Amino acid sequence: MERGFFKWLWRFNGLAIAAGVTLILALLADEVLRDLRRAFFPRNVTNTLAVDPALPAGETVAETPPETRRIGAPFGPTGQRHIAVPIIVSQTLAHRGISKGSSGNTVDYRILDTQTGQSRALFGAGARLILDTRQIYAPDSRNRPLGIVLSVVETDSSGDGRLSASDTQALYITTRDWTAPVRVRGGLSAITALDATPTEMRAIVKERGSYTALIIAPDTGEILSEIPIPLD
Repeated sequence: MERGFFKWLWRFNGLAIAAGVTLILALLADEVLRDLRRAFFPRNVTNTLAVDPALPAGETVAETPPETRRIGAPFGPTGQRHIAVPIIVSQTLAHRGISKGSSGNTVDYRILDTQTGQSRALFGAGARLILDTRQIYAPDSRNRPLGIVLSVVETDSSGDGRLSASDTQALYITTRDWTAPVRVRGGLSAITALDATPTEMRAIVKERGSYTALIIAPDTGEILSEIPIPLD
């Protein structure tokens, strides 16, 4: 009886040890696979800035993701008194066990005055993502822009916890000296074309599925007129 009991006990212990070893090996293999996926299949995106901890299913962060900041190459032609230096943010998220990075996100410009030696932020405090920045030249402008147009995401309109191109945009303009930007119009899904004359800027925008041409005063940002563009 005792011999049968000990024989059963040894078998049970052997099975328990084998199961434990198998479980440990499986966990080690899973960790190795995750490391390999992180190393060889990194996910990196641009123009996607996480601003809210409530992210989509499969992505877990306890708070706004850690970020690093750096400066980018100065924007615009050389030889100008004011130099616009982009402030760029990079973030790292955990996505289904794989690290996913978001880099190259322009969030503001630092405006340097080469005559006074001072600098200032173009926008200042607040969450935003600058999708596009363009200098607009009028005919015969002699390499001096009429002004600068910026496409800016200010709110998470899609509700995915990020600022990205899938959100609505606001159209801002500033002078060639990078004065305080003026918000021309928000709630846009696209800014499709830009043009200028010596006295006005022209922008074609898409809003709620419809296209409109905006005629804008470059010094004040006032919309002088709007021209609907029907698709039929």
